[in-house]
Amino acid sequence: MKASELVKNGVKIEDIYNSIEHQNKIGEFKIFYPHFVYVSDEVVKQLIEDGFKVSKGEWFRGEIGLIIEW
Repeated sequence: MKASELVKNGVKIEDIYNSIEHQNKIGEFKIFYPHFVYVSDEVVKQLIEDGFKVSKGEWFRGEIGLIIEW
């Protein structure tokens, strides 16, 4: 097996929206995806176009990843 033969399967935008809806229902306003979870540039672009704040940064305990806020 070669790395070039592998295809990155990232988080689907529908799954992110489901997570956002759940977090919003319980009174939270941000979600985090750690650096080892692949979120494509297309998904990030769509989130930004839909009005979400998307940034890469540090989460609790120093974990680095993608932070989505609303």
